[in-house]
Amino acid sequence: LPAGDPGPIADHRLVADDRAGLAQLLLHALPRGQGPALHQPGGEEELRSGLGEILKLHLTGGPFFVERFASALGSATGALPSLETIRALTWGSLVVKRAVIERDEFELDLRRALNYGHTIGHAIENLSGFGIPHGKAICLGMAIVNQVAVNRGILAREVHEAVLRLI
Repeated sequence: LPAGDPGPIADHRLVADDRAGLAQLLLHALPRGQGPALHQPGGEEELRSGLGEILKLHLTGGPFFVERFASALGSATGALPSLETIRALTWGSLVVKRAVIERDEFELDLRRALNYGHTIGHAIENLSGFGIPHGKAICLGMAIVNQVAVNRGILAREVHEAVLRLI
């Protein structure tokens, strides 16, 4: 965290809330037959891309969430994490996003963190003719923004390298 940063913005104890209810909400929010099944065309690719947005929110949430994300992906050993793990990480992402929005409803300060990687990521999506999925483009945007921050001396190289390992 940068000097003077107040620390994590979300209470990690909220992660223990009803994950089964969240999973049902996510599944019922999709049109019938379009749930996150790995056998669907593009299903695994879409889930991998979604992990980019999940990563951004876990980075925004602070050390507890970063460690949680790293641990979940580390146990997957390069393979896609289980759907249960993805759902749990999604829940953590929603906890972080809610905490940010509740603190800064009108995007006057803290909520800008939700744009992390998005300015460059959206340009990458557009320039690729949307061939690069959103989450992957956001990860590329985060990597580029972090490298610029390292070059300007406002982000430690070790932090940038740690984020690259998660990407």
